[in-house]
Amino acid sequence: MIPEAAVTTTEAPAPVAGPARLRILVADSSEGDRGSLKALLRRINAEVEVLEAPNGPMAERILRERGVDIAFIDRRLPGFDGREVQNWSSMTGHRSLFVLVSDKLVPRWSEIATLINAYEVMLKPFNESHVENLLGVYGRLSRRSKVLVVDKSRTARRIVREMLEKSRFNCVIDETDTGAHAQRAIGMTAFDVIMVDAELDGGSGTEIACRLARNAPDAKVILIGGVEMRSFAANLDQFDLAGFLQKPFDVPALENALHDAMKLWRPYRLNAQLRPV
Repeated sequence: MIPEAAVTTTEAPAPVAGPARLRILVADSSEGDRGSLKALLRRINAEVEVLEAPNGPMAERILRERGVDIAFIDRRLPGFDGREVQNWSSMTGHRSLFVLVSDKLVPRWSEIATLINAYEVMLKPFNESHVENLLGVYGRLSRRSKVLVVDKSRTARRIVREMLEKSRFNCVIDETDTGAHAQRAIGMTAFDVIMVDAELDGGSGTEIACRLARNAPDAKVILIGGVEMRSFAANLDQFDLAGFLQKPFDVPALENALHDAMKLWRPYRLNAQLRPV
């Protein structure tokens, strides 16, 4: 039995239960563009339910009342107030993906995308493989991921836990402070992701991460370390590790590591957030 003080579990708020059928909002003033995207979505998934809105008030009403999974919102949608969408998303707890749609990338696209908490930005005409990838990623983001955070510092564990809770991933989070406790934890629970600090147990974190990867082959093990470990990070495959997070990191960097570890298609907007300013 793992000591109670050594392992702490927190669970992200459960998403609002949605229908098995994927529900997608297409909000665009152009009837032709709405029809084109609707047809594309149904080619990808014939069972998808597509809701249409020609203006902002109708889009916001649908978002409040219908439990939308993915919303494609044109940046020039008449009467659209991104703050209303942001408020709705934060209040309901429904883990919708918002996609900002544009006919071109304007200088303020990143600011607008941030305002509506957009997961992705897409240009017209739509690339079918791009949309198909998005639907596939939504399915993985919606599924709960069991995550173990292994770090000797309680403060560091709390910071990582808070970042995971802010991320797009739906995480159930366990945490512990030593390699021995982590070994016991993987014997009791099947984790999807294990995050291990390199300074664990007096600097043995790298060795512990490799051991956890061998003993829990279905888990994606991510090593957390400083800039001095970048050369080691270039050879992760040799050690059965799925990723490396360089300190200090923020939520976009954490999301990037999770996308890579799970071999998920990475959205354009996340790529832009990770570029040096």
